[in-house]
Amino acid sequence: MDSTTPRQPRQPGKPAAGAPEGGSGYRIACVALLGAAALVGLYAALTLAGVLENRCWLEATTGRPCIACGCTRDFALLLSGRAPRWNPESGLFFALACAEILWRVAGTAVRRMPRAAIAADVAVHVVLIGWLLSKSLARIVGA
Repeated sequence: MDSTTPRQPRQPGKPAAGAPEGGSGYRIACVALLGAAALVGLYAALTLAGVLENRCWLEATTGRPCIACGCTRDFALLLSGRAPRWNPESGLFFALACAEILWRVAGTAVRRMPRAAIAADVAVHVVLIGWLLSKSLARIVGA
């Protein structure tokens, strides 16, 4: 643009010309979490096939099972249309995992995720992580 061409005002909510598209950091986070979910799925498949040993690090360290102990086997049962039997919370974990995967796919598909959706995403995960930590600590201390 030369000095004689008038500069176009920037429209609110739109990045300036030549600026990187907003929301790319959230999209990258979604892709990374989908990759992590794929690795967990691969681990579960290899464990169920007997290639890897299914050992919980928390149980190996403390002698007490973690909140998710038995979920790998129960996920396989759920995927084959049978009821879970190793962990009573496997159905909840399975539903949360499916919702997480769908949310991450949506996060990679949209051009720009609204800030309110990102804030809600973070809030939900803070609550879930707090719940999982509290339940795991309760199992460690034997409550």
